[in-house]
Amino acid sequence: FDPVTGVWGNSLILPSDEKTIMNQTPQAAATGDGRIIVTWSGRSKNGNWTLYLSTLEKGSWGAPVKVTSGKEAARSPKIICDPKTGVWIAWHAGKGDKMKIRVQQLAGSVGK
Repeated sequence: FDPVTGVWGNSLILPSDEKTIMNQTPQAAATGDGRIIVTWSGRSKNGNWTLYLSTLEKGSWGAPVKVTSGKEAARSPKIICDPKTGVWIAWHAGKGDKMKIRVQQLAGSVGK
């Protein structure tokens, strides 16, 4: 957004996993060191929902990284960045009456 002109810039398209046919429910958070992390739900051709994330660092978006794996559906992520404990993602997982809430702290270069 340009506060002088009052005009928004063009939107960006994040890289996505080639195996997904649908990407939904994006959430973004800023880290203390200036990075932006976006997480979203991606549905594969076989119907599984997985969480992904991508990081904007030094002007470029990184390739999507799987946050979850397996056959348990993972949807509607929420993300926070805490300067003391790092990056956390929460989401709902499973189906029907087996639905549960999961939370995960991200480790490595993404979480720091």
